Amino acid sequence: TLTLTRLSMDSHVTFGILMTAESKELCKTAELGWNGNRHSISCIPPGTYPVHRRMSPKRHYELFELEGVPDRSNIEIHIGNIPVKDSEGCILVGKTFGIIDAEHGVLGSRDAFAAFMDHMKGVDRWTLVVENPHAIA
Repeated sequence: TLTLTRLSMDSHVTFGILMTAESKELCKTAELGWNGNRHSISCIPPGTYPVHRRMSPKRHYELFELEGVPDRSNIEIHIGNIPVKDSEGCILVGKTFGIIDAEHGVLGSRDAFAAFMDHMKGVDRWTLVVENPHAIA
C-alpha cells in the first residue's frame, strides 16, 4: 500500500507526496484542482483505490492505472509537469514542486517516474490511499 498525502488543494492545482508503507517519500505529485470530480478538469476524490500495471494506450509506455474511481476511468500515474496541460485527472509525479511557464506543477518528472517504476519493479497490483489535507478533509 502506498499513500498519496495531498498537501494543498484549490480549484487549479493539487500538490502531494507519494509515500511508501514505511512513510518514505517516493516522489512529489501534482494533480488538477478539485472541481467536483468532473471528468478531465478535476482531481479524483480521496479514497482507497486498487491499482494495476498496464501499457497506456495514450502514452505508449508502461504505468499504473487506478481502479474504482467513482464516475471516472483511465486515471493513471504518469510523467508530466503541469496538471492543466499534462493531465485529464491523472496523477503526475516529480522530484520537486515548481513553476513552468507561469503554471504550478512538478519538475524532474521523467526521473521521478523512472525511480517510482523502479521501486515498483515486480509489483503488478497494489493499493493507493489518497488523503486530502486535514483542513479540507
